[in-house]
Amino acid sequence: MKKIFTLIAVAMMALGVNAQTHFEANPEGLEIVPANTVLTDNEFFKATTVYESKGGANNYTYANGAAFTHQFQLRVANNPSADFPYGEQQSECTPVIIDAKQNITFSAHVRTGNNKEVCMYEVATSSKLTSTNEFLEDGSNYLWSWTWTLEAGKQYVITEKGGTGRLSGFTAAVATAGGDTGSGDTGSGDTGSGDNTGGGVTGETSKVILFYPDGVEGANAMDLQEGFKIAITGNAEKNLSSGNNITVGGSAYKSIKISNGAQNTLTLPEGKVATKITLYSYVNHNEAKREDQKGGEKDQSGHGYRWCYWKEVAGTTYTQETAVLFSTFVDGIRQADNSVTLDETALQNPDAQTFELANLSAVTFTNTGEQPCIVIEVEYGNGSATGINNVTTSTIDVNAPVYNISGQQVSKNYKGIVIMNGKKYINK
Repeated sequence: MKKIFTLIAVAMMALGVNAQTHFEANPEGLEIVPANTVLTDNEFFKATTVYESKGGANNYTYANGAAFTHQFQLRVANNPSADFPYGEQQSECTPVIIDAKQNITFSAHVRTGNNKEVCMYEVATSSKLTSTNEFLEDGSNYLWSWTWTLEAGKQYVITEKGGTGRLSGFTAAVATAGGDTGSGDTGSGDTGSGDNTGGGVTGETSKVILFYPDGVEGANAMDLQEGFKIAITGNAEKNLSSGNNITVGGSAYKSIKISNGAQNTLTLPEGKVATKITLYSYVNHNEAKREDQKGGEKDQSGHGYRWCYWKEVAGTTYTQETAVLFSTFVDGIRQADNSVTLDETALQNPDAQTFELANLSAVTFTNTGEQPCIVIEVEYGNGSATGINNVTTSTIDVNAPVYNISGQQVSKNYKGIVIMNGKKYINK
C-alpha cells in the first residue's frame, strides 16, 4: 500500500551527506551481454551497452564494501569522435552509455591494469571529463573506482582504450548543490558552497578541539565534545574507533580512527555553523617498516604505498595533484626524497590541514589511500543554516526501510531528518 506524504525536500549540501546507491553492471549474470542492453534504469541514470560484450562471474568487493556478482568487458578500439560518438567497436567488448537524470556523482567500479584509464566522454561534444580515481586493493586484483560529476539531461559514454577492463558496478549519489557538473575538473568546482550558507555568523566565533571520547566503544556514529556529532555516513556498516594520542597545541588528545575511504560527517550543535575546520592526522600505517613501499611503486609481492590525502572536504573534491599529501605515519615522517625516517615523536607533529567553510551546519570529509586517525579543530559561531529549497509531494512506500543520517535504520515514525529510497527528508 502506498501513501502520499508531504515532506520538505532538503538539499544534499545542507547536510553535507549524499546517500550512495550501488547498482550491478551485469545484474542478470549474462555470459554474453547483447548490444543495446539496458543494464539499469533508476532514478539517477540509465546505463546501456553499445555493442555485444563477454560477461562472467565476479568475486571482488569494490568501493565502500559494495560487492558485485558479475561483470563484463569494457573497451573500445578508438575513443569517441564525431564519426563514432560512442567509440569504435573492440571485439567482445563494449562502452556503456550513461543518460544522467539528475546532477550526480557517478562512479564506475572496474578491474583493470594499473596503467590503464577508464574514461567518461560527453557524447554531444566528444569531450573527456576529468575524473578522480581510487585504487582499492593491493596485489593482483587491480580494483579501481573512477568517479565523475554528471549533469542532468546529458548523455555520456564510459570507455577504456588500450586495455580490457571488467566493469562490475556503478555507484551514484545526488551531487552537492552549487558544484560544477560539466566536463571541467571535478577537483576545482566550488562544490562546498551549496545552499548551506545561511545569513552568516553573528557575534564572535569560538574554537573547539574534538577527539575520541573516553569510555566509548567503537560505533558508526558517536557524540563528541560540546554537542558535536560524527558519523561514518559513507558506509553504515563501518565503525569509528580510537587511535593513538596525537599532540595539538601542546596537549595530547586521543585520535579518532576513521574508516578508510568512507565519507564522514561532522554535525554541529543546533544553531551553530562552522567557518573553518582543521584536520590533524597521522596515517595508521607502519610505513617506515616497509621498505618495499615507496611512493606508489609496487614490489614483486604486489605491495605498494598508496598516496594518502583528503579527497573530499565539505563537498569539494581533490586529486593527488591538487591535494596536500599526508606525511606523518604512525612510526615516522616521510621525507622529501620519499624515504621515511623512524621518529618516536611523529605523533607529536601530526599533519594539519585547514579548510575555510561557508557557514556549514554539517561538514563532510573523505580520505583516500591508507587509513588516517584524526583530531578535529572547528571554528564556529551562531548562525542560521538554511538549505531547505522547496516543498514537494512524493509517493513513498511506507514499508520501505527508513534510516537516520547516521545510517541507522529507524521506524517510519522517527522525527527529524530521514533517508528513504535514497532521498533525504525532514519527517515532522
